[in-house]
Amino acid sequence: PLFVSQLSELAIALKLPDAFHVVGNSLGGGVAVEFAKFFPDRVSTLTLVAPVGLRLASRAHVLTRIPLVPEIMFRCFLRSTVLAGLEYEWHDVADPKFAKMVESYEDRVVREPAFGRSLLSTARNF
Repeated sequence: PLFVSQLSELAIALKLPDAFHVVGNSLGGGVAVEFAKFFPDRVSTLTLVAPVGLRLASRAHVLTRIPLVPEIMFRCFLRSTVLAGLEYEWHDVADPKFAKMVESYEDRVVREPAFGRSLLSTARNF
C-alpha cells in the first residue's frame, strides 16, 4: 500500500491524465500490478519488465505490523518468512540457482544489516 499510494501521489503531482501508461521493472512490476488493482481506472496500459514482488508467508505478513517482532522474526526466520516468498517468482525451485540465490540473500543480510532492514521495510509496506 505505501508504494501504491506514493505512485498515486506522484501521478497527481505530475498532473498525469486520468488514465496513463504504467510500466514496472523488477520490484516496480509488483508495485505496478498493485496500483492497477487499486486504481484500475487510472491505468491505460500495464507493462511489466522482469517483474518481481516481495511476498511473505501470509502469517509472517501480519507479524510485520507488531513492534519489535519483525526484527526478531527477520533475524531468526529469514528463510521461512521473506525468502519463502521468493518461491513464487521462480519457475523451478529445484534449480540449483534458486538455492544459491537464497543463500546469497541470507549471507548479505548477515553482512549488511541495512540490506535486511530495507527488505523488512519493503515487506512491511508492500
